[in-house]
Amino acid sequence: GNTNSCMKVLYQMGPMELPENACLSLMHHLMKEPAFNELRTEEQLGYIVHTAVKTSGDNIKGLLFLIQSDGFDPIHLDERLEAFLGRFRSTLYAMTPEQFESNVNAVVKMLTE
Repeated sequence: GNTNSCMKVLYQMGPMELPENACLSLMHHLMKEPAFNELRTEEQLGYIVHTAVKTSGDNIKGLLFLIQSDGFDPIHLDERLEAFLGRFRSTLYAMTPEQFESNVNAVVKMLTE
């Protein structure tokens, strides 16, 4: 049988104006690399670990997580994503003002290029 599975979670934020959109871009910027490192490299959950800002319709935004695996079922993948998000929250709280500002500047540069 086919042992492949996929888990896709979309945290939909609703209609967004520029300030909220910028915050969502910052959140994605901050978590993209740690999500890949923890879920793909360290936990080896699947061959695809993908995060993205998703737009639906005109301006409905959300944060998308997708994990494709040949070794774990979607329930396990979702549990590991939720655990990552809990740890990531602690990472955000531990960030220094300088680290935060540096990341904000990186996103501003990316959005204005």
